[in-house]
Amino acid sequence: MLIPGMVSATFRSLPASEVLSLCQKANLSSIEWSEGNHVRLGEDDQAKELAIRCNGEGVSVVALGSYYKLGMGMDFHPVLSLAKAIGAPLIRIWAGTKPSVAVDASEFSALAAEAEMVGKAAKEEGMTVAYEWHKNSLTDTNASAMRLLEATPSCDTLWQPTVALSPDERCDGLSHLGTRLRNLHVYYWDDEGKRRPLSEGKDLWQRYFATVSGDHHVLLEFVMDNSPERFLEDAKTLEGMVR
Repeated sequence: MLIPGMVSATFRSLPASEVLSLCQKANLSSIEWSEGNHVRLGEDDQAKELAIRCNGEGVSVVALGSYYKLGMGMDFHPVLSLAKAIGAPLIRIWAGTKPSVAVDASEFSALAAEAEMVGKAAKEEGMTVAYEWHKNSLTDTNASAMRLLEATPSCDTLWQPTVALSPDERCDGLSHLGTRLRNLHVYYWDDEGKRRPLSEGKDLWQRYFATVSGDHHVLLEFVMDNSPERFLEDAKTLEGMVR
Protein backbone atom coordinates (compact mmCIF):
# COMPACT_ATOMS: atom_id res chain seq x y z
CA MET A 1 0.00 0.00 0.00
CA LEU A 2 1.19 3.51 -0.86
CA ILE A 3 -0.08 6.15 1.57
CA PRO A 4 -0.08 9.77 0.33
CA GLY A 5 1.25 12.52 2.56
CA MET A 6 3.54 15.53 2.56
CA VAL A 7 6.90 16.89 3.73
CA SER A 8 6.36 20.04 5.76
CA ALA A 9 9.54 21.60 4.32
CA THR A 10 7.52 22.05 1.13
CA PHE A 11 6.29 25.26 2.80
CA ARG A 12 9.19 26.40 4.95
CA SER A 13 7.86 29.92 5.40
CA LEU A 14 4.38 28.91 6.60
CA PRO A 15 3.64 28.25 10.28
CA ALA A 16 3.00 24.65 11.26
CA SER A 17 -0.73 25.30 11.76
CA GLU A 18 -1.12 26.43 8.13
CA VAL A 19 0.91 23.49 6.84
CA LEU A 20 -1.32 21.10 8.76
CA SER A 21 -4.43 22.80 7.37
CA LEU A 22 -3.05 22.43 3.82
CA CYS A 23 -2.33 18.77 4.47
CA GLN A 24 -5.95 18.20 5.48
CA LYS A 25 -7.34 20.30 2.62
CA ALA A 26 -5.35 18.12 0.22
CA ASN A 27 -6.85 14.98 1.79
CA LEU A 28 -3.41 13.71 2.79
CA SER A 29 -3.11 11.50 5.84
CA SER A 30 0.57 11.68 6.83
CA ILE A 31 3.31 14.24 7.31
CA GLU A 32 7.06 14.49 7.81
CA TRP A 33 7.75 17.50 10.04
CA SER A 34 10.87 19.46 9.22
CA GLU A 35 13.37 20.26 11.95
CA GLY A 36 14.25 23.93 12.06
CA ASN A 37 11.25 25.06 10.05
CA HIS A 38 8.24 23.74 11.96
CA VAL A 39 9.70 21.98 14.98
CA ARG A 40 12.95 23.04 16.62
CA LEU A 41 15.66 21.38 18.65
CA GLY A 42 15.20 22.14 22.32
CA GLU A 43 11.53 23.05 21.91
CA ASP A 44 10.04 19.68 22.75
CA ASP A 45 6.95 21.06 24.45
CA GLN A 46 5.91 22.87 21.26
CA ALA A 47 6.48 19.65 19.31
CA LYS A 48 4.29 17.71 21.77
CA GLU A 49 1.48 20.23 21.26
CA LEU A 50 1.77 19.85 17.49
CA ALA A 51 1.71 16.06 17.83
CA ILE A 52 -1.50 16.27 19.87
CA ARG A 53 -3.09 18.46 17.22
CA CYS A 54 -2.06 16.09 14.42
CA ASN A 55 -3.50 13.14 16.28
CA GLY A 56 -6.74 14.98 16.95
CA GLU A 57 -7.11 15.93 13.31
CA GLY A 58 -6.34 12.49 11.89
CA VAL A 59 -2.90 13.20 10.40
CA SER A 60 -0.15 10.69 11.16
CA VAL A 61 3.34 11.96 11.96
CA VAL A 62 5.53 9.56 9.99
CA ALA A 63 8.97 11.17 10.27
CA LEU A 64 11.13 13.94 11.63
CA GLY A 65 13.07 15.57 8.81
CA SER A 66 16.26 16.11 10.78
CA TYR A 67 19.33 18.00 9.58
CA TYR A 68 21.67 15.78 11.49
CA LYS A 69 24.63 15.18 9.17
CA LEU A 70 27.17 12.43 9.60
CA GLY A 71 30.76 13.55 10.04
CA MET A 72 29.94 17.00 11.43
CA GLY A 73 30.43 16.24 15.12
CA MET A 74 26.76 16.93 15.87
CA ASP A 75 24.92 15.83 19.01
CA PHE A 76 22.16 13.33 18.22
CA HIS A 77 20.47 13.46 21.61
CA PRO A 78 18.45 16.67 20.96
CA VAL A 79 17.31 15.18 17.66
CA LEU A 80 16.20 12.00 19.36
CA SER A 81 14.37 13.98 22.02
CA LEU A 82 12.56 16.10 19.44
CA ALA A 83 11.55 13.00 17.46
CA LYS A 84 10.07 11.47 20.62
CA ALA A 85 8.19 14.69 21.36
CA ILE A 86 6.62 14.94 17.91
CA GLY A 87 5.82 11.20 17.94
CA ALA A 88 7.86 10.33 14.85
CA PRO A 89 8.64 6.64 14.26
CA LEU A 90 11.44 7.59 11.85
CA ILE A 91 14.28 10.14 11.87
CA ARG A 92 15.77 11.34 8.59
CA ILE A 93 19.54 12.00 8.70
CA TRP A 94 22.04 12.99 6.04
CA ALA A 95 24.74 10.55 4.93
CA GLY A 96 27.60 13.02 5.20
CA THR A 97 28.32 16.21 3.29
CA LYS A 98 30.62 15.06 0.47
CA PRO A 99 30.08 13.27 -2.85
CA SER A 100 30.69 9.57 -2.34
CA VAL A 101 33.65 9.62 -4.78
CA ALA A 102 35.42 12.07 -2.45
CA VAL A 103 35.13 9.79 0.60
CA ASP A 104 38.04 7.40 1.16
CA ALA A 105 37.80 4.04 2.90
CA SER A 106 38.80 5.37 6.31
CA GLU A 107 36.27 8.20 6.25
CA PHE A 108 33.57 5.86 4.98
CA SER A 109 34.19 3.52 7.91
CA ALA A 110 33.97 6.42 10.37
CA LEU A 111 30.73 7.70 8.86
CA ALA A 112 29.22 4.22 8.87
CA ALA A 113 30.23 3.70 12.51
CA GLU A 114 28.57 6.99 13.48
CA ALA A 115 25.43 6.09 11.55
CA GLU A 116 25.23 2.71 13.25
CA MET A 117 25.64 4.40 16.63
CA VAL A 118 22.72 6.81 16.08
CA GLY A 119 20.69 4.05 14.44
CA LYS A 120 21.03 1.88 17.54
CA ALA A 121 20.21 4.83 19.80
CA ALA A 122 17.00 5.42 17.85
CA LYS A 123 16.04 1.74 17.95
CA GLU A 124 16.39 1.74 21.74
CA GLU A 125 13.64 4.38 21.75
CA GLY A 126 11.45 2.48 19.27
CA MET A 127 12.40 4.60 16.27
CA THR A 128 14.33 4.08 13.04
CA VAL A 129 16.99 6.21 11.38
CA ALA A 130 16.76 6.56 7.60
CA TYR A 131 19.12 8.29 5.19
CA GLU A 132 18.21 11.16 2.92
CA TRP A 133 18.73 10.00 -0.69
CA HIS A 134 20.68 12.99 -1.96
CA LYS A 135 23.59 14.34 -3.98
CA ASN A 136 26.84 15.23 -2.19
CA SER A 137 26.40 12.41 0.29
CA LEU A 138 26.97 8.67 0.51
CA THR A 139 23.58 8.07 -1.09
CA ASP A 140 24.37 9.93 -4.31
CA THR A 141 24.78 6.71 -6.29
CA ASN A 142 23.05 3.35 -6.07
CA ALA A 143 26.30 1.52 -5.40
CA SER A 144 27.42 3.85 -2.61
CA ALA A 145 24.00 3.80 -0.97
CA MET A 146 23.87 0.00 -0.97
CA ARG A 147 27.40 -0.16 0.44
CA LEU A 148 26.36 2.16 3.26
CA LEU A 149 23.20 0.19 4.01
CA GLU A 150 25.17 -3.06 4.13
CA ALA A 151 27.57 -1.46 6.63
CA THR A 152 24.80 -0.08 8.85
CA PRO A 153 22.16 -2.73 9.60
CA SER A 154 20.46 -0.46 12.15
CA CYS A 155 19.59 2.16 9.50
CA ASP A 156 17.23 2.27 6.53
CA THR A 157 16.78 4.83 3.77
CA LEU A 158 14.33 7.20 2.20
CA TRP A 159 14.24 7.65 -1.59
CA GLN A 160 13.68 10.43 -4.06
CA PRO A 161 14.53 10.83 -7.76
CA THR A 162 17.86 12.55 -8.33
CA VAL A 163 18.51 14.45 -11.55
CA ALA A 164 22.00 12.96 -11.90
CA LEU A 165 20.54 9.47 -12.42
CA SER A 166 18.51 8.34 -15.41
CA PRO A 167 15.03 6.85 -14.91
CA ASP A 168 16.49 3.39 -15.54
CA GLU A 169 19.19 3.96 -12.91
CA ARG A 170 16.60 5.23 -10.43
CA CYS A 171 14.45 2.15 -10.89
CA ASP A 172 17.48 -0.08 -10.57
CA GLY A 173 18.35 1.54 -7.25
CA LEU A 174 14.78 1.19 -6.00
CA SER A 175 14.64 -2.45 -6.99
CA HIS A 176 17.62 -3.29 -4.75
CA LEU A 177 16.44 -1.50 -1.61
CA GLY A 178 13.85 -4.09 -0.62
CA THR A 179 12.88 -3.90 3.04
CA ARG A 180 15.45 -1.15 3.70
CA LEU A 181 13.23 1.34 1.87
CA ARG A 182 11.01 3.51 4.02
CA ASN A 183 9.21 6.64 2.78
CA LEU A 184 9.47 8.16 -0.69
CA HIS A 185 9.62 11.91 -1.35
CA VAL A 186 7.49 12.68 -4.38
CA TYR A 187 8.01 15.55 -6.82
CA TYR A 188 8.69 16.10 -10.50
CA TRP A 189 11.62 18.06 -11.92
CA ASP A 190 12.48 18.30 -15.60
CA ASP A 191 15.90 17.33 -16.97
CA GLU A 192 17.29 20.73 -16.03
CA GLY A 193 16.20 20.39 -12.43
CA LYS A 194 13.27 22.81 -12.69
CA ARG A 195 10.09 22.10 -10.75
CA ARG A 196 7.11 21.04 -12.83
CA PRO A 197 3.55 19.83 -12.05
CA LEU A 198 3.51 16.25 -10.78
CA SER A 199 0.99 15.42 -13.52
CA GLU A 200 3.78 15.83 -16.10
CA GLY A 201 5.80 13.13 -14.33
CA LYS A 202 2.89 10.79 -13.74
CA ASP A 203 4.19 8.05 -16.05
CA LEU A 204 7.61 8.13 -14.40
CA TRP A 205 6.15 7.91 -10.93
CA GLN A 206 3.88 5.06 -11.91
CA ARG A 207 7.03 3.28 -13.00
CA TYR A 208 8.79 4.02 -9.69
CA PHE A 209 5.77 2.88 -7.69
CA ALA A 210 5.60 -0.36 -9.69
CA THR A 211 9.21 -1.05 -8.70
CA VAL A 212 8.61 -1.07 -4.94
CA SER A 213 6.67 -3.50 -2.78
CA GLY A 214 5.26 -3.30 0.71
CA ASP A 215 3.73 -0.34 2.56
CA HIS A 216 5.27 3.10 2.10
CA HIS A 217 4.33 6.69 2.78
CA VAL A 218 4.71 8.72 -0.43
CA LEU A 219 5.22 12.32 0.63
CA LEU A 220 4.80 15.37 -1.60
CA GLU A 221 7.67 17.86 -1.69
CA PHE A 222 9.08 20.66 -3.92
CA VAL A 223 5.90 21.93 -5.56
CA MET A 224 6.12 24.36 -8.46
CA ASP A 225 6.41 28.03 -7.44
CA ASN A 226 6.06 26.98 -3.77
CA SER A 227 2.36 27.48 -4.44
CA PRO A 228 -0.40 26.07 -2.21
CA GLU A 229 -2.62 25.86 -5.30
CA ARG A 230 -0.02 23.80 -7.16
CA PHE A 231 0.35 21.66 -4.06
CA LEU A 232 -3.36 20.87 -4.04
CA GLU A 233 -3.19 19.94 -7.74
CA ASP A 234 -0.19 17.67 -7.12
CA ALA A 235 -2.02 16.06 -4.21
CA LYS A 236 -4.93 15.18 -6.50
CA THR A 237 -2.50 13.69 -9.00
CA LEU A 238 -0.78 11.64 -6.29
CA GLU A 239 -4.06 10.41 -4.86
CA GLY A 240 -5.15 9.31 -8.32
CA MET A 241 -1.93 7.36 -8.82
CA VAL A 242 -2.01 5.45 -5.53
CA ARG A 243 -5.75 4.87 -5.16
